[in-house]
Amino acid sequence: MRQRFDIGDLIEVSLPTPSDKIKKERGIVLETQIINNHLLDERSHWHVDEYKCKVRFIGDDTPPRWVRAKWLKHISKIEE
Repeated sequence: MRQRFDIGDLIEVSLPTPSDKIKKERGIVLETQIINNHLLDERSHWHVDEYKCKVRFIGDDTPPRWVRAKWLKHISKIEE
């Protein structure tokens, strides 16, 4: 199954803050998960609107968070 974001990719996400400023954070994709399992079969290509990624943010001591793939931007793609 091919996706735009793979485990190990370095990404950036722009998150809104309570003061209406945009905070950009970088992280590493740890896991990917389809949002609606019943809509796709295993041969399908995952569209960024249909899955989310578990991201460990760099310099952040909080646990990894799930982020919709459509909000992510590549910094560096993992090489196989």
